[in-house]
Amino acid sequence: MIRSLTLPLLTGLFTVSALLPAQRFSAVPGEAGWTVSGKDFLARFDSHGARFSNHTGASLRFALQALHCGADEIRLAAPVLSRAESLVAFDRGEVVEEYLVSGEGMEQRFRFDRLAARGELRLRLAVDTELVPRRDGDAIRFSGPRGEIAYGAATAIDAAGNRIAMDTAIVGGGLELVVPARFVAEAVLPLVVDPVVHATQTWFQSIVAADEVDFAYDPGTEQWLAVFQVNVGTGQWSLFGRVLDASGAPVGEVFGILQSLVTSWKKPRIARLAATGTFLLVAEVVEGANPSWIGGRIMTLSGTTVALSEPFVICKGGVRGAIAGAYRNPDVGGDGNTGPGGRWTVVFEHSEPGDLDIHLRQVGSDGSILGAAPTPIAATAYSESNPRISRSNGAGAVATQTWPVVYERAVAVGAGTIATRLWMAMVNPGGSLRTFLGSQTWQISDHASSSRKGFDVSSPTDDLGNSRWFSVVEARLTATQGQDLYAFVFDHLGLGPAPVNLTALENGPSAWQASDQWNPAVDSDGTRFTVAYSHLYSAFDSDVHATTFARLPNGTLVVHDARVAVAATTGPEVGPVICARRSGSGLPGRSLIGHGLDNGVETFLRARLYEGLAPGGFTWRSTGCGGLAMTVTGTAGLGMPIRFELPTAIGPAGFFIGAPAAVPLAICPGCTLGTTAWTTASGNVWTHPIPNVVGLVGATLAMQGFEAMPGAPCLDAIRLAHTVDFVVR
Repeated sequence: MIRSLTLPLLTGLFTVSALLPAQRFSAVPGEAGWTVSGKDFLARFDSHGARFSNHTGASLRFALQALHCGADEIRLAAPVLSRAESLVAFDRGEVVEEYLVSGEGMEQRFRFDRLAARGELRLRLAVDTELVPRRDGDAIRFSGPRGEIAYGAATAIDAAGNRIAMDTAIVGGGLELVVPARFVAEAVLPLVVDPVVHATQTWFQSIVAADEVDFAYDPGTEQWLAVFQVNVGTGQWSLFGRVLDASGAPVGEVFGILQSLVTSWKKPRIARLAATGTFLLVAEVVEGANPSWIGGRIMTLSGTTVALSEPFVICKGGVRGAIAGAYRNPDVGGDGNTGPGGRWTVVFEHSEPGDLDIHLRQVGSDGSILGAAPTPIAATAYSESNPRISRSNGAGAVATQTWPVVYERAVAVGAGTIATRLWMAMVNPGGSLRTFLGSQTWQISDHASSSRKGFDVSSPTDDLGNSRWFSVVEARLTATQGQDLYAFVFDHLGLGPAPVNLTALENGPSAWQASDQWNPAVDSDGTRFTVAYSHLYSAFDSDVHATTFARLPNGTLVVHDARVAVAATTGPEVGPVICARRSGSGLPGRSLIGHGLDNGVETFLRARLYEGLAPGGFTWRSTGCGGLAMTVTGTAGLGMPIRFELPTAIGPAGFFIGAPAAVPLAICPGCTLGTTAWTTASGNVWTHPIPNVVGLVGATLAMQGFEAMPGAPCLDAIRLAHTVDFVVR
């Protein structure tokens, strides 16, 4: 029964992808066992245990070393290795150590079908690795030059669906997992110990400086396109790219985008056009002492191959109506409209002596420059700088599509003192500015700061009720808590309440809020917002964390997943960037978070896939009769597919779907209806995505299978499966 639970991954993913095909196993030469390759990993199972290696060679080998129940040591039998499809098991008598392999990774759990005594359970794991472990909150992080693998907080789950968080400790050269005695005493067997293990992908490594990473998602190939800049000499930068697979692992080789010994291309940004499936890369171009300008190149992804158009000028003084001066710090927003007329919107600074302004220019799908001249967004006597535009104007519902542009405006706050506030404009699909309360630009944050450490603006949520929602997250220097993150959520007209202290909303320990959080990057999965940010761990160590939050219908912000350690080695992780699949008109539910690491010798660019799900998941209740089996795969998260199947059904079959219930059927001894049966579905397979509606988070639904079969316990004609309850995450 417990076999149907969704389990954690040993990979860059948090949870298993739904409906993945079985993997191809190969025999281990010279002994019993198997090896299997995934998209970005190699797993080996033999008499020495289970070893997982990522694509850069970082690896962990697990072997259960000792087991105690209370004061007694439970003798472990010699492991009997077996495999059923993608499930590999080491049967050690009193406990079965299991690993489930999918195309995305390897999942681990320990199953107790029987217990001779009831007391505190302690599992000692030997871990053979070249990585160095350290504690980070509830997680244990194994880090080294080749990457990082995190062993998160384990959970104990019994057959009734009861669960409890466990303690995980570094002991000697391994780990110790502890299930509290009270939980063991009351557990309904089988009892499963389910640790969470995941890895961060390293996709670029070099002895030269590399940074300014940006991502875009391609739903057609289910891949990510990464761009970045590399220091190729004193003051000279060139642009490179790499294709990453669905999990963030590299495929193919690093390729050059713009390289020159005399011209420096830097600060790359990239966005996708839904109508053509192509990408526009924009960059700041410097040619000697000449004023900088904005250049671009269209990129087309086919399989793992990227085709590049010729480089072209987007905005340069004296060209196509652009006034003289330097143009720099570009950003680009893609278009989610799948109909004709799709276009990219590019924003940038225009610099003249003593003044900075913000301009935009749109680029057609064929690379044509639209409009007779750049459109001024903010061209006042103040200095406006650092423009950021949403990655997309949203999928579907053209009437509410818009790109928010956020920038800083310098203001005088005292004699000789200049600080900045955040201002915003909204850009219509055709390139005009939307008017709000009689103005085309307006202030969105009253925080005047000379030490703001970053801000960003998200793509919109999907259109619901003729409205979309965006978020701006900024890092503010507070009077007592250092740098905190503040979130401002507003609709497609630009209307929203005052910013909220997101760091305080995370509800973390006071020590967390007292340390600095800064350099936020934010995006939307179509319903919620995820912010990746830097967190000051120590004077010489900054880490990257992530928090997912949502806007409820009443306007309240609620956190679903807080302070997740994306990258937390002993070195300084910097430059977080985030891109949601939805920003590329892909499916909801997942984002790719990237960051850089410079250990003083080499530069590493890394990525990790992130879901940001609220607590929840699947639990089983014993309601069945007649031996009808039911399995469930997938994730009960917003926008994500789940699949229920009755693999042994041979007669007409279907599913009862509703709220959890427990109704003994008097006319069917031993049979219990486990749902309120709001509706039924026919067939022995039911596959459906969870609606991407934030109000569903926390709702509990139930699924129970049935089959019409002569001789079954109910009315001599029907048998029922056990019931699965699932809490929407």
